[in-house]
Amino acid sequence: MKRKHLVSQAHKFNVKKLSKILRSSVACFRPVLYSECADHLHRFKKEGYLTKLTLRPLFTPDHRHLRQFHLIRFLVPASLFLFVLAYESAEHQVTWGEIDFQMISEVFYFGVLNPALVFLAFSHVSILLQELVTANRKAEEANHGLERQVVERTLALSTRNEELARANIELQKLDQMKSDFVAMVSHGLRSPLTNLSGALEVAMHSAPTQASPALHAILSIMAEENSRLLRFSQMVLDISRIDAGKLMLNPGPTLIEPLLMRVICSELANNDRSIHWTPIEKLPPVMADELYLAEILLILIDNADKYTPPSMPIEIGAVIEPSHPGFLTLTITDYGPGIPVDVQDKIFERFFRYESPTHTSTPGWGLGLYFAKILTEMQAGSLTLRSPVHRDVQRPGAQFILTLPIVEEGEDND
Repeated sequence: MKRKHLVSQAHKFNVKKLSKILRSSVACFRPVLYSECADHLHRFKKEGYLTKLTLRPLFTPDHRHLRQFHLIRFLVPASLFLFVLAYESAEHQVTWGEIDFQMISEVFYFGVLNPALVFLAFSHVSILLQELVTANRKAEEANHGLERQVVERTLALSTRNEELARANIELQKLDQMKSDFVAMVSHGLRSPLTNLSGALEVAMHSAPTQASPALHAILSIMAEENSRLLRFSQMVLDISRIDAGKLMLNPGPTLIEPLLMRVICSELANNDRSIHWTPIEKLPPVMADELYLAEILLILIDNADKYTPPSMPIEIGAVIEPSHPGFLTLTITDYGPGIPVDVQDKIFERFFRYESPTHTSTPGWGLGLYFAKILTEMQAGSLTLRSPVHRDVQRPGAQFILTLPIVEEGEDND
């Protein structure tokens, strides 16, 4: 009985030992899996054991570890067999040449089957380890390839950036040369145009009264065209100064109504155009540069005069919108062909001109509205567009909305 009890205890011991060995063997290689390691590291990070979270496996197996594991796979079962054989031989006290079938059965059970199970378990782990080594090798190859591509792309990007930087410097130089050339040409044109304007004024006033009307008409046309060229050269010069950041404004309290009347008289002096002026009762002064505000109004009124038929009026209004307190809103409305919605965002761009298919071509350079908007924004105002305005399909019209800051009482007193 005692012998059977010892055999039973040895059986239980070997089964527990075998299961423990199997669990330990599998557990030795489980931490190499990324997800398992990540869970452990996140827990350690949360508990404060790690100051910096690094999601890396505990070790990366390679072919050296694989060869060692292959050796262990054979040595452990062989060691178990020899241990069981020696233990059973000592327990049964079998001499050489004797046959003990009970010892043979126990040796077969504990020394053959159990090591065979251990060998099978190690073989399965070996297959998994082989797959892991192969995956690591492929990952390293891919990583090296990616690193090489990153280095190549970084080098190419750096070279491209240097080329773009050099091209940008060249473009800046060309742009500066263009601005200098435009300023030089504008300066060169202003002097002869000013002299020509003065000469034409003298000729018109000194011409004999009995001179033919054709001569007066020619002199008047020459004076108008000369004035237009002089204004254009000044506009180009101011735009080049704006691009260079050298245009200086002198804002101050400015009365809108007398300035507007002066602009209308100078621009529409030889025109029978009717103007509908509907201001509020007390127009407050605005904070603006009087010279450049007159230029803005001149551009907007000239634009409305170009596109409005001679029999139709130009409507000009001035209000203080409740939605924009502290600002005076001036509206200039024409009865022209209007501006489509899809090109309204481009109407204030430099050199952009919209020609209506139902309207004859009008002279211009595409700089007036761009210049007016820039000048308005430099004076803390805004210039926007609304079209269509009227219900007339043939003449829907366009309305330019000029907003300027009102002078506060303290500023006006100063």
